[in-house]
Amino acid sequence: MKLPWTKEQPAEPLTQPADRRWASAWCATCRAQQHPLIYFENGKSYCNRCATKVNAIMGIRSGGRRATDIQFP
Repeated sequence: MKLPWTKEQPAEPLTQPADRRWASAWCATCRAQQHPLIYFENGKSYCNRCATKVNAIMGIRSGGRRATDIQFP
């Protein structure tokens, strides 16, 4: 028996953190405009000082490396 409200269609592919990315002008925490910024898995970019704090406190790592990115541990 087929339920009337279900549709047979493929599921949307899962997105990677690097796919949701846009160019950032400042750090997500302190709003400093010092570059380079490090892109993290939560979709935000951080300066090196804030990236260290975010990694230590929340355990979030950098998400998806591009040619111009800095990789954080």
